[in-house]
Amino acid sequence: NIEVDSNGNIWFQTQGTSNAAADGYTRADYVVGVYTDSGLAGFLEFISSSTGIIVLVVIPSCIVLLMLLLNIIQIVDKMIKDKKEEELTQEEKDKQSELNKKLVKYRGDKDAKLKEAGSKNKLVRQLVDLALLSNGMLKGENLTNFIRRSVEMIEK
Repeated sequence: NIEVDSNGNIWFQTQGTSNAAADGYTRADYVVGVYTDSGLAGFLEFISSSTGIIVLVVIPSCIVLLMLLLNIIQIVDKMIKDKKEEELTQEEKDKQSELNKKLVKYRGDKDAKLKEAGSKNKLVRQLVDLALLSNGMLKGENLTNFIRRSVEMIEK
């Protein structure tokens, strides 16, 4: 309910979803934020947005593909390393060197793609930083920036 008193003050009466009775009235200038439960419709809107597609499809797909490539390269590299250095043919040594270069390149590509996605989109950057924070890897200026972005997102 919304009421206007004789002084022109606007008052809101709220009711929590778990409460049987309505709460008391709150003056409009005391309202800090508004919660809108968008439920399934909000989720569907999010996943159809460019941010949703990036967060839920593009980034996970890139990570999975890069992880598969890294695993294949590591398996082949381990098979070659299991042989003694003297037992390797020149072709195998060349292949091992090539695989090591690819491994370094793919790791760099993975890191670059994650950094690029994070730098272009605040929400993605926030998710990456949240993962780093949960592993104790977010410190210093990056931690300060994470907190600043969190406050900005809450205020919106």
